[in-house]
This record gives sequence, structure tokens and C-alpha cells, in this order.
Amino acid sequence: MPLLVALIVLALVFDFLNGLHDSSNIVATIISSRALPPRWALIGTAIAEFVGPFLFGVAVAKTIGSEIVPPHTITTSVVFAALLSAIVWDALTWYLGIPCSSSHALVGGILGAVAVFACPIPGTAAYAWLPAALDPGSGYALGSLVVNLCRQKWGRQ
Repeated sequence: MPLLVALIVLALVFDFLNGLHDSSNIVATIISSRALPPRWALIGTAIAEFVGPFLFGVAVAKTIGSEIVPPHTITTSVVFAALLSAIVWDALTWYLGIPCSSSHALVGGILGAVAVFACPIPGTAAYAWLPAALDPGSGYALGSLVVNLCRQKWGRQ
């Protein structure tokens, strides 16, 4: 019973940090463009976030729960470690002012915990590890290319 209570507390802390990180990303454009007042932007976002899974399904959750790692590797230890690592990462990036996705932190926590506790067959989660390794470099390269093209086109330094 104490372990269940600890898992519920960790899940609630993670959900709080997820809302803290991700809600601002969702409403930033709406509020900064003054398309809606902040209160209405947040209310609309909250309703959309709640209704979304009912209208569009839970394909991402199913993929994470069954395809990224084998379902038999998800144990209490894995869930505990994944939540704890995602919470630590979210808190650290929030403190340092670094943008971060709580969902990606949780998926990374699951991958890391399964690798430590369950030692899955290499390649089981290859399609999740490879993009995670390649995305930052490819994003930087593409962003640099676009900035340089804009500078050439409009002549600004």
C-alpha cells in the first residue's frame, strides 16, 4: 500500500509539472497575439485537452504503452523510476529556464528505466532512441540553414 500511495503522489507531481511546462506552450501564441484574453485561452485549452482523447482517441498512449517497450517490461520499479526521472528533469529544466517537453521526459524515463531494470532486446525501442538522438542535431542544422537563407535573401546580419 505505501508503494501505491508513493506512485500516486509521483504521478500527481508529474501531472502538475506537465501542466506547468506544457500549458504555456499551448496558449502562448493565442495570448501574445491577443486573439483571446488569457483567461479564455486557458479555459479553451483546458476543455480541448480534456475532450481531445474522447474525440481523437489515444493512439499515442497506446503506442507508448505497447510498442516503444514490450508491455511485460513495465513493472512497478520501471514506473517509479520513469516518473521520478521525468520529475527531476522537468524541475531542473524549469529551474534553469530551459524549454522541455514533459511527455518526452516521461518517454525518456520509461526507456531508461526499462534499459536498467528489464534489459530489453536491443532494437526493441530503436525507432524511439534513434529520433531522440538525431533530433537535436538535425533541428540545429535545419534552423541554421533557414536563418542563413533568410540572411542571404534579406541581407540582414
